Amino acid sequence: MLKTLVLADIHYTDSDKKIIQKMDNLFNMYELEHIVFLGDVFEFYFEYGNRFYKHNDGMIDFVKKISRRFLITFVRGNHDLFIDGYLKEQIPSVEIYDNLILKSSVGEILLFHGHRINDESFFKKFFYFVLENRSDKFFYSLLPESIGYSLGIFVSKMMGVRNVDRLSKIKLVEKEYNSEKYEKYKKIIISHFHMDYISENERIFFIGDFKNLGSYILIDDKGVHVEHI
Repeated sequence: MLKTLVLADIHYTDSDKKIIQKMDNLFNMYELEHIVFLGDVFEFYFEYGNRFYKHNDGMIDFVKKISRRFLITFVRGNHDLFIDGYLKEQIPSVEIYDNLILKSSVGEILLFHGHRINDESFFKKFFYFVLENRSDKFFYSLLPESIGYSLGIFVSKMMGVRNVDRLSKIKLVEKEYNSEKYEKYKKIIISHFHMDYISENERIFFIGDFKNLGSYILIDDKGVHVEHI
């Protein structure tokens, strides 16, 4: 398989230029082939007309640069639900998914951002239906850029996990994904909870945020490894 590095919850804004250098240093530490951004790469992702919103430009330029060296995959999170075909038009080699399955020496690995877990409530289902609808994206495009950006951040954070709930929710998720329903996956990697956690059977990995914890996951022929920079 491709030697892959996974990182999540970067929450990039143009005021945090150091995180670009931090990623660049990290990617030069390994002989990598594939970078997976496992959701919430941006504090809020959106494009206006035929350009990206200005607060995202630094990250977009960085992705364009590294796409010449690596295969780049984006998995959507609650802060970047609107990532779609426009990004691929600008960076044709980029791949975009809601859930990603990698083939590895240990078997299939499932990777996803955890914002849709346990979304069986009517309110949450309706909320995501509205957010992921094209009309909602059109509505955001009608707003002044700064207002659309600020509103997007506010709505995205509403779908986050409170600090006091993180470990208890992780335990529930661990139980669910260790069930027979998901046994076909040898490893499962989940972001969104901003906390590092590995299940006792070392099958389920929760990756902490790169922004504050410097967490990332390396996948190679030897398996799945949680690391920090």
